[in-house]
Amino acid sequence: MIIHSKIEYKSAIKKAVFDFESSNADEINSCLEDKDYKNFWKCWNSRYNEKSTTPVNVANHSDPQQIANTFRDYFATIFINSANDVNAVDEFNVPCKY
Repeated sequence: MIIHSKIEYKSAIKKAVFDFESSNADEINSCLEDKDYKNFWKCWNSRYNEKSTTPVNVANHSDPQQIANTFRDYFATIFINSANDVNAVDEFNVPCKY
């Protein structure tokens, strides 16, 4: 009984997703057929352009410039210029034998 209910539940979810996507496709196709490009893009953007409602916060910074500086400072501490390592360069330049 539980398995049957689980199968029905999953089937209903799949059908709802299919119906939603089909409805979107029908409306978008209708706009294209009618050459109603303004409504096409309005419909497209309303369905597929998700706006982030959660503010971005990195290391307690929300300003994009401060976030970029935080990334820059972090990666500056872990960057190693392998071109300065002669052994690594020699190992890289060895031709493959495959």
